[in-house]
Amino acid sequence: MAHDLDSGSVLVGLFVGAALGGMAALLLAPTSGRKLRRDLAREGRLLGHRVTETVDEIRDKGEDAYERVREVVG
Repeated sequence: MAHDLDSGSVLVGLFVGAALGGMAALLLAPTSGRKLRRDLAREGRLLGHRVTETVDEIRDKGEDAYERVREVVG
């Protein structure tokens, strides 16, 4: 059975994977606690921005698809 992957789910998977990889690298690297907390906070903010951008893109694509279907149907 084939699985359908849309570009939105692929993008979300890529962003989540990149964020987890970055955080794992920070946790495994030898660094002080203060610097680690600062780096993790920065990575968390970046992840939040990336997720927001991805959600906005997915919403825009969904709205475009809705409008195209609406034009065809009615």
